[in-house]
This record gives sequence, C-alpha cells and structure tokens, in this order.
Amino acid sequence: MRIWLTIGLATMYVPVWAAMPAAEQNALVKQYCAVCHTDAAMNGGLSLQHYDAAKRDPTLAATILSK
Repeated sequence: MRIWLTIGLATMYVPVWAAMPAAEQNALVKQYCAVCHTDAAMNGGLSLQHYDAAKRDPTLAATILSK
C-alpha cells in the first residue's frame, strides 16, 4: 500500500520535483528513499545512499520519479 501511495504522489509532483532546489531533493531522497536503498541492502539493485541531485544522472532521476 505504501509503495502505491508513493508512486501516486511522485507522478502528481513531477513538475514540483523539477523546480525544487537540489538540497531539498537530496533531503527527500535521504528521508524517504535512502533508508532502504543503502549500499549494504541494495534493495531493487539500487543504492541512493550517496545520491546528489546537483550531480544527477538523468536515468537515475527518472527511475526515482517513476517509483
């Protein structure tokens, strides 16, 4: 249920995410995503522990927004 809520909110707020400063994006990823997607756990084959929106990989950013 939580994942569907996250997906629904992410699709509604894509324009907001793009306009958000990098520091705020990093804080959101750290609070909501990097908790499970760590270097040690690699849930879904993805680590967001060192994510930096200022040096964003477009493919990774699209993956985050789609999830």
